[in-house]
Amino acid sequence: MNLIDTACGYGESERIVGRVVRERARDEILVATKVPPLNRLWPAPDGVDPAQALPGEHIRAGLETSLRASGLDHFDVVQFHV
Repeated sequence: MNLIDTACGYGESERIVGRVVRERARDEILVATKVPPLNRLWPAPDGVDPAQALPGEHIRAGLETSLRASGLDHFDVVQFHV
């Protein structure tokens, strides 16, 4: 296994994953996280404009929060949690 998938909505998951990854060789483990929609509705209702559900500022803020929680300097994959 070399990919760990987490998300800010998984409670302490990002903090725990970050600690484990920092304790091991970072280049051997890929980490994915998710950014939830701004309206916190998923699955996304029909007709919702993606630019309203996931505006750039919201994506950046979510990533910054996740990076702080994990203690990592980057994520290898960022997914939209819709």
